Amino acid sequence: MEALCTNKPVVLIEFPHRTLSKAGGDDVAKVCTIVPAEFDDQNRIVTDIDHVINGLREPVDHTARDHFVNRYLLEPSDDIGDFIDMLR
Repeated sequence: MEALCTNKPVVLIEFPHRTLSKAGGDDVAKVCTIVPAEFDDQNRIVTDIDHVINGLREPVDHTARDHFVNRYLLEPSDDIGDFIDMLR
């Protein structure tokens, strides 16, 4: 999450056993590139490096990033449910 507090491109490598919920994935996809990963035959996490590189070349949408950081990291939360839902 701390990487999203910068003005730099961010790539989230989504592990097979830690996928985002639909709502959470939609919110995160607005502020960074999500690259799926999988396990190879030796149980190592692998992903498409070209997809990662392309994500690092994407311009940062500062308005979306500021909104995300404020919503999920800075604003007081009356209900932690939004954050928990994003993690599921």
